[in-house]
Amino acid sequence: NPCQLPLPPTIYIENITYNSIQITLNDDHNNNNQQHQRASNDSYKIEILQLSDDDDQDTNSKYDEWEQVSIVISLQFEIKNLKQDTEYLIRCCCKNKYGFGALCKPKKF
Repeated sequence: NPCQLPLPPTIYIENITYNSIQITLNDDHNNNNQQHQRASNDSYKIEILQLSDDDDQDTNSKYDEWEQVSIVISLQFEIKNLKQDTEYLIRCCCKNKYGFGALCKPKKF
């Protein structure tokens, strides 16, 4: 059997305050997909990218400045100490015994 890296999770934004965001991750397609016999995930890497006023949302020019927020084992997580009145992108990937899978599509908040 070849290595089965996990599929990207889905990020749900649960709550946003002036300086924090609470998210829930869903990766049921990894844990319940018997057809692909994927290994269960043991952690999730969360990254954010702060957007500046002059960023064009259609360009990838600043996508190398992603900041790793945390590697967590929980499907719920709060990111604190964000700048007020600032837009961010958030993305995540799952990790199983074979390594980190692909990153999900970034979500703006």
